[in-house]
Amino acid sequence: GSYRIRQQYNGKRYSIIVPYKPTQKEALKLVTEKMDKPENSQANSYKSLGEYMDKYISYCEKSGKSPSTIRGYESLKKNLSEDFLDIRFSDLTSADVQKELNRYGETRSSKSVKNAYGLIRSVLAKYRPEYTLMVKLPASEIKSEYEPTTKDVERIVELAKGSRYSIVIQLAILG
Repeated sequence: GSYRIRQQYNGKRYSIIVPYKPTQKEALKLVTEKMDKPENSQANSYKSLGEYMDKYISYCEKSGKSPSTIRGYESLKKNLSEDFLDIRFSDLTSADVQKELNRYGETRSSKSVKNAYGLIRSVLAKYRPEYTLMVKLPASEIKSEYEPTTKDVERIVELAKGSRYSIVIQLAILG
């Protein structure tokens, strides 16, 4: 198993996962180290979400993800609003993400919204792992199969009369 250490300091929540059960002293030391890391420094906090997305996409290219995945990420990023991409990465909240996903879903399918959320979640998991997103995604669309009406069947039988398929179609319909 693994153990999670959660600590809040100055209104910011820190979360660390370790493969062993740490003592209270070790946990405090790990959290202190996490707060002192350069990724939490003021210099990085001024970068926008769009810059971190570019950084994540280039990381994926270097790590050998397929070109179609990279194209999909770039397409998703291009379709997100400029206001959303300009948000400072350290200030990004679940409300911001929810608002953008709702806007994105106005003209797109629920699958596209889920793909956009997947990209945003991946970027946050890589560069801000202590933050947990809490958003509501749209329900999946249930697709029903086409069921021909009586008129459709009658039309097929009428069109097939005199052809070499008329007997086969009548057997298929009548059993």
